[in-house]
Amino acid sequence: MGPTYDPAHRNDQLRGPGWLKTKRSTITATVPTGTAKDNFKLMLQNLLAECFKLTLHRERKEISGYALQVGKNGAKLKESANTTDAASEGPKHFDVDKNGFRVFPPGAAGLTSYVVDGATRLTASKLTMARWADMLGNMLASPVVDQTGLTGKYDFHLEFVRLVAAGGRGGAMPEIPVTDPADNHGVPMLIDAVQFQLGLKLETRNIL
Repeated sequence: MGPTYDPAHRNDQLRGPGWLKTKRSTITATVPTGTAKDNFKLMLQNLLAECFKLTLHRERKEISGYALQVGKNGAKLKESANTTDAASEGPKHFDVDKNGFRVFPPGAAGLTSYVVDGATRLTASKLTMARWADMLGNMLASPVVDQTGLTGKYDFHLEFVRLVAAGGRGGAMPEIPVTDPADNHGVPMLIDAVQFQLGLKLETRNIL
């Protein structure tokens, strides 16, 4: 049995008719004050059934994904000095350090990136490995489960060349070749960058 994947706040394991990916709708609804979270979920299910003829059921199914693990030489991550969560979503303008990476102001948390000459430069502040695995899943268009055993919050930079995957989320695993860091003007692709720069590795797994 492969690792267990927690689908909370993700849509990797949602399946439905094809029009779910193309049809867009605007729904305006009023939720009574004081509605409990469980009651709200039930109300949402009833709305989907009434408006779109959609019903929900659960089933267990193996899907292809990645396991995020610590590499054989250990992680190359800096644990955040101050792990107090910031309420702000982050500044609209970032300073840039001497290496061309954005810099979060003191106390801020999150992840930001921008593209320079085809390479993505990413800065993370106070990021947990569970959250990082979730973000990697978005970038790789396949679910990623955290198996690092690292429980802190971390600051790090990552520079990589983004390769667009075919098939979309939940489809075939993207074909991302192992590349020599000397290629792409010295910038590796994402999976290799995670290994070379962060000391972490991504291994293919079947995930429930």
